[in-house]
Formats: sequence, structure tokens, C-alpha cells
Amino acid sequence: MLVLGATGTVGNTAVQAAKVLGAGRVVAAARGGERLERMRGRGADAVVELDGEEDLPAALKGATGGGADVIVDPLLGPPRSRR
Repeated sequence: MLVLGATGTVGNTAVQAAKVLGAGRVVAAARGGERLERMRGRGADAVVELDGEEDLPAALKGATGGGADVIVDPLLGPPRSRR
């Protein structure tokens, strides 16, 4: 499961609920490295920094192990910096 916007209220809840409900691998993706790292303590198996310099599709594919079966996107649109 990939959770975009994982450091927000909806994303945070999605990460925690996924783990409680038995999701195999939960990847938290968001901006804000320090806040994002806290998501590991809330159940995320991996984190991806969306402001990073790395190739985002490759980073997400690597973190999810090839792709995600479920994607939670509470952002509902492109990141603000791209609008």
C-alpha cells in the first residue's frame, strides 16, 4: 500500500489503519523528511521523500517492491508546487 500525503491527518490515519488491518507493506510518501521519518514509528515499512532529488517513479517502485496494489491519495491533485 502506498500512502501519498502520509504526514497529514488522512494519510497518517491510513498508514496506521493499514498496519492494524494487516496490510503487508505500507509505504509513506510525503514532503518533510523529519515528519516523514516519524511515520516509521507509526507503522510505515518505508518512506519516500516527495521533494527529493531522486527519480520519483523509481523511488516509489523500489519502496513498494515493484508497485502498489492500493494507493491512498488524499491530496487529490498535483503537488502545490506544480500547479
